[in-house]
Amino acid sequence: MRKRLPSFFFIMSFFLIFSACAITKTQEIGGVSKQSYSSPLVALEKIDRDNQFKDGIKAIARIEVNTPQGRYPLKAALVLKKPSSLRLETIPVIGPADLFLTVHENVLKVFVPQNGKFYIGKATTRNLAHFIPIAATVLGIEDMTSILLGMHPEIRGKTITLDGSSDGSLYRVDILSENKKIQSLWVDPEEDHLVRVDLFAGNNSRLFSARFIGRDRIENMTLPQNVTIAYGDNDKPDIIIRYVDIGPAKGIDATIFDLKPPPGVIPISMDR
Repeated sequence: MRKRLPSFFFIMSFFLIFSACAITKTQEIGGVSKQSYSSPLVALEKIDRDNQFKDGIKAIARIEVNTPQGRYPLKAALVLKKPSSLRLETIPVIGPADLFLTVHENVLKVFVPQNGKFYIGKATTRNLAHFIPIAATVLGIEDMTSILLGMHPEIRGKTITLDGSSDGSLYRVDILSENKKIQSLWVDPEEDHLVRVDLFAGNNSRLFSARFIGRDRIENMTLPQNVTIAYGDNDKPDIIIRYVDIGPAKGIDATIFDLKPPPGVIPISMDR
């Protein structure tokens, strides 16, 4: 069954995410400018305080995926709600959507009208990888949601250490777990906005880099205008996401994130 699953990496591999966490140990620095922060913990608190939006977000996104085989443009409508609820529909130039995808309460559902297939399974990285083979090997659905919202992934580790330093006009926070770097964040101290996130493997090699360009304030939350993603040590964006229309999705309930199979279509399990 798995070999028959469609490969939609050029449609979906832009997904990627972060949420706040408890810090058990911090390392303060001295000698920072008045435009910087007194400690890396203060920087984290500032950027997390700026993103307390409890409702959902709806958006139209223009996506450009660059691969060795060429450039793939895509337009999609999506609805997001933290921590891990997602709905995505592609918007072709002509005709109806050719992909519908939802994730809610760790359940992934996908409908592909062109072949009449409806897939259902747990929202594991393995199942996500059938549709987002690059991103899903790096991030889970919660972290993907965070990246799309211009936030940092959850900080995980037994013992967390923060190192802070000035990096040009930005303030950099290096996050280490057991003396191994797991994330690096760049923050604009003028606006208290997160502008870049790097995620690392246990051997300090970079898995990906996400950059957030421009910010729009929507009620009590700021959202990026553009998101770029580069994999590995590559600094040239592999994925560029441009939000052309983004705003709050108030009054939505869980049903919007629960895709139903069309009449007569039997769901295919991805968990076999």
